[in-house]
Amino acid sequence: PDFIYMNEFIIETKGRANESFPMRWKMFKKHVKEHIPHVTLYKPQNQKECDKVVELILTKRKEKL
Repeated sequence: PDFIYMNEFIIETKGRANESFPMRWKMFKKHVKEHIPHVTLYKPQNQKECDKVVELILTKRKEKL
């Protein structure tokens, strides 16, 4: 993963995926679901999606306060 924040979220940024990425991504999602299900997983692929992820994280954090 590119970013991990205190067992709260994981961000994997990926522009163009190579041929092995889809299988590795499926395996990683399964691992997260089974071992750390409370963590939110994000995979933005462009600037617009990155901005949306930041917006979602900030909104979620405000709701916790």
